[in-house]
Amino acid sequence: MNSFCFGLRLFTPEQYNLHYLKHIFRSELVRKSIAKTASGVTRFNISKARFSKIKIPIPPLSEQTRIVSILDTFTSSITNLKQQITERRKQYEHYRDQLLDLEGKEGVEWKELQRETKVLRGKRLTKNLLDDTAFYPVFHGGIEPLGNYTQYNREADTVMIINVGASAGTVGYCDREFWSSDGCFCIAHSPKLNNKYLYYYIQKKTHYL
Repeated sequence: MNSFCFGLRLFTPEQYNLHYLKHIFRSELVRKSIAKTASGVTRFNISKARFSKIKIPIPPLSEQTRIVSILDTFTSSITNLKQQITERRKQYEHYRDQLLDLEGKEGVEWKELQRETKVLRGKRLTKNLLDDTAFYPVFHGGIEPLGNYTQYNREADTVMIINVGASAGTVGYCDREFWSSDGCFCIAHSPKLNNKYLYYYIQKKTHYL
């Protein structure tokens, strides 16, 4: 344990279930208390003196054990679900890449994207028109929506590609009207292309930017 860590050594360890302490220190209640002990501008540090004064609820040992039993069951379920999601993602990627390996396949034509459709850049985002009650999601420098906008500039069923920042090259798809900022390229609709097919194809590992 280095100087960037605190260690707790209990005076009466027999009165505590250590797994209960693990869960209580992860709780929102205690996390808020811990946050109040930090100070700094660009780099925050927790004060040992202030941290030592935070209060945590300590029920009887039997109740601690009961709480741990319930929370550990949920933790185990989450771990299993994460493993299943990881396995499903690998399965999906395997079949996606296998289905889209079209090199040399009969009847497949290879054409430049610009000859079949237009690649459009989004428009600069005006933040004063962002509104949580508005209808259209906004995409800017990431696939997750930044917020909602009072206008839309892209149709539903559109493929987008992030062109800036750490997410550059990430591919997204939106099945409803949305606002695309200048952090995205969007592929215009074409009667010759199925945009959902294009979305899957661009995701193919050998075609990541």
